[in-house]
Amino acid sequence: MILYSDGFDIEIWHPFPFDPRYDDIEFYVFHENKQYYGNAFTLEGLEKIMNKDKLTGKALNGSYLWIIGLIILKEISMDMLEKVVVDLIKEKKDLGTIFSICEPDGM
Repeated sequence: MILYSDGFDIEIWHPFPFDPRYDDIEFYVFHENKQYYGNAFTLEGLEKIMNKDKLTGKALNGSYLWIIGLIILKEISMDMLEKVVVDLIKEKKDLGTIFSICEPDGM
């Protein structure tokens, strides 16, 4: 799914069916001829993963979680993700310090 916005585009990847309380989304932001990769979660979604890890013994029994390019949203929706990216750009945040920069093929 691609969201075309003013000054940037977002390509979103998520599973179906999708539960916006617990499921995460992976996305790419295309802005100023650069491509960035990120993940968006809710606090409930992070807690679900850590509880699962506690049961399975992963990540020191759910003691930590690390995800590259992570942002935490109050709610998972296209509208919210768009608003967050708009705000980050408006605040002149360097998207490369927030999300992973995707290098062009061959580099």
